[in-house]
Amino acid sequence: MKLLPIFSLNNQMPIALALVMLLLPINSVAAPSQRLEAIGEAAVDFVRSNHPWQGLNVSFEQPTLDERLSLSPCEAPLQASMPIGGRIAKRTSIAVKCPTAAGWTIHVSVIANAEASVLVARRAISRHEQIHANDVMEASRDITSLPYGYLSELPVGDALQAKTGIAQGAVITPGMTQAADVIKRGDIVAIELSDTRMAISMRGVALADAAAGELVAVKNSQSGRTVQGQAMASGRVRIQ
Repeated sequence: MKLLPIFSLNNQMPIALALVMLLLPINSVAAPSQRLEAIGEAAVDFVRSNHPWQGLNVSFEQPTLDERLSLSPCEAPLQASMPIGGRIAKRTSIAVKCPTAAGWTIHVSVIANAEASVLVARRAISRHEQIHANDVMEASRDITSLPYGYLSELPVGDALQAKTGIAQGAVITPGMTQAADVIKRGDIVAIELSDTRMAISMRGVALADAAAGELVAVKNSQSGRTVQGQAMASGRVRIQ
């Protein structure tokens, strides 16, 4: 009987190890990649230079990019921009570009916070009610969250009234206010007619409320005719 040759495990180990090594990928040094923090820094620098809250206490949150993102290193300074017509707000999308032939563009969001002193309603203010200094108070707010603007002070002479109802504690915006009425419906007013040759004044009755500069209808007390003129201060209506 012919006996088969016997190989020990020790004899096979060098061959098995060589086969495994052939199947494994060749290790190589990892290719360099773009520093992700630099992308966020470029976006923040753009917003810092172009935001509308210059002179206020403004802070920015650094964008966080996915660490799995792998980009080739940019050999030129990064360029940050935003769409034409866009505006910087609480959260702004910024495009960061590597301006090389094999470059790339990444969009990141920059969050801004800007603290400023604003006027808030000390109490509920009704529509058409005149706003006085003791009706409001100053408070610190993040104005990046106020897309409709805000008031930081009242004009001299209590010259504002509420255009809409204003809730207690609400930030007072320009859209909530309008010039206070200088003429009330039923007021006795002076109707002034002036041209280059003479000036005539007559008495009349206002048929509506009107702020300074607004048109208002008045009834001439003498003739009974209704005319329209521009409301002036101190209950005067001027007809051109």
